[in-house]
Amino acid sequence: MADESVVDAIDKLARTPEAVREAFAGMDAGKLRRKPNLSLFSPLEDVWHLRDIEKEGYLVRIGRILSENVPVLEDLDGDRMAIERRYNELELSPAIAGFAAARAESLELLKGLPTEAWMRQAHFANHVIDLRALIGTMVDHDHGHLSSIRGVYAKSIAA
Repeated sequence: MADESVVDAIDKLARTPEAVREAFAGMDAGKLRRKPNLSLFSPLEDVWHLRDIEKEGYLVRIGRILSENVPVLEDLDGDRMAIERRYNELELSPAIAGFAAARAESLELLKGLPTEAWMRQAHFANHVIDLRALIGTMVDHDHGHLSSIRGVYAKSIAA
């Protein structure tokens, strides 16, 4: 990822919490906990997943990459977290607020980093990655969950 694409990626990451808020703004409350199919998250589960993965995954990973020499980063089981934490029984507002707060913390760690910091490496999911790759993974992760939430929203207004 080139320096300009790092800037673009960080901009996308910064905009995601508001995009999540907007996606839920017009959603039929009856669709909030409905899974498109049994193997997918409901919109509510998606946003709690975003919150927990940001707070316990990405924020921790960024900090460790910046402070440790080639750390081994934990891979979290999001499906297991959703079941054990009973995401679909929780409320929406704390999930969105928690995701936005954790994302702001992550972005604060990334602010003003020198070029060489983006090349710092870690072991993650049986690969060696650098901070730039982790940021790209975050963008892709956000996009996937936003697409899922928006898909349910689109179906809710079509129904």
